[in-house]
Amino acid sequence: MSPIIPPNVAAHMRRQHGIVTSDQLRAGGVSDWTRRRLVRDELFIPVHSGVYRSSATEATFRSSCLAAVLAGVGGAVSGPSAGVLYGLRKVHTSEVHLMVGRRGVRLEGVVVHVSTAFADGDTQELDGITVLRPTRLAPDLARFLDDDDLESVIEQLLERGMATAPGLHAMARRLRVQGRDGIQRYLRVLDRRPAWRRPAGSDLELRFIRELRRRGLAVEQQVRFDFPDGTHVVFDAADRERRLAIEVDHASWHGGRVRSQADKLRDRRVLAAGWTTVRVTDHDVEHRLHAAVDEVEAVFRALRAG
Repeated sequence: MSPIIPPNVAAHMRRQHGIVTSDQLRAGGVSDWTRRRLVRDELFIPVHSGVYRSSATEATFRSSCLAAVLAGVGGAVSGPSAGVLYGLRKVHTSEVHLMVGRRGVRLEGVVVHVSTAFADGDTQELDGITVLRPTRLAPDLARFLDDDDLESVIEQLLERGMATAPGLHAMARRLRVQGRDGIQRYLRVLDRRPAWRRPAGSDLELRFIRELRRRGLAVEQQVRFDFPDGTHVVFDAADRERRLAIEVDHASWHGGRVRSQADKLRDRRVLAAGWTTVRVTDHDVEHRLHAAVDEVEAVFRALRAG
């Protein structure tokens, strides 16, 4: 008969996605002999040295990440793996990436990255898993994303309040001094973004604005317009000279009746102030990007002619 796992240990494992370490088992009253029996009877599955998964719990991405962290190498989930845990767009992987502060670490099935610029304050707990903080993760992602996708992730971090522009710049300066790989490319992407600019609301917005700029249309992002009564609006993009405002709407945000009425009222107020508003949708950007840009470009030409 297989030994029974104490209730306190079973509860602890449930909180840890079915993962447990030898030290945690001993602290819970499970002897090494009992642990070996649990492994022999295939109730515990070895993942790394001293780290086990309950056979009653399915292996998941999160359990694999936690197992790597609990392997005793003093690391934190990093790169695209941390991005997936945070739910960041443009970041996809099924691999576990772990950042550690010393060489010689090897874990089966884990991509280990050694960094001398890895400090204790660079991490936080997310669902019980030690991960890089968003401010430290952003420059780490520069090794895995192209410039446009990295810009999109930075905007998402800012928009969700997971990082601040001063914090991102301070981290970039710190890593530049320490000679971190890829930091120059990260700085290039970060520096082209004005620190004062409000974060873009979505990746679709960024894609549309980038395409406008590729056409030579010099639009600004996140342009504030003040009404005489002291209220204001912020356009997704705008051409101040032609008084043209561009909004990228999303069905989930702008499709409801209340939101639609608010948008129409806003457009009428902006029109009365001498501005023209052009709205494109997420469907436009996803499925007819070039045609939508053609349409906006035609409005530019009409306003120029007028």
